[in-house]
Amino acid sequence: MFSAASLWEVAIKSSPGREDSAVDPALLRRGLLDDSYIELPVTSAHAVTVATLRPIHRDPFDQLLVAQAQTEGVTLLRGRTGVPLSGADPTGLKAARSGTSE
Repeated sequence: MFSAASLWEVAIKSSPGREDSAVDPALLRRGLLDDSYIELPVTSAHAVTVATLRPIHRDPFDQLLVAQAQTEGVTLLRGRTGVPLSGADPTGLKAARSGTSE
């Protein structure tokens, strides 16, 4: 499973004039879908959950990912350092249902 919020962040960072990322969000999305990952859209329930989170993360995308994981009952896996979440997904995009592996 991957979040639409992650692709949104990639799209922002790969926009003209930014040098944060050289990843093409359309190719990334196609690759994830081709590899049978399920896309998790952002919903109003996710947005409302952001307001209930402790102020651990300043990054709004991290906040939204945590809110999605809590709302959907999935485990958030991140590969980026500095974010106090565990996981082995180097893209930082994968959330796996608790107790299963994808």
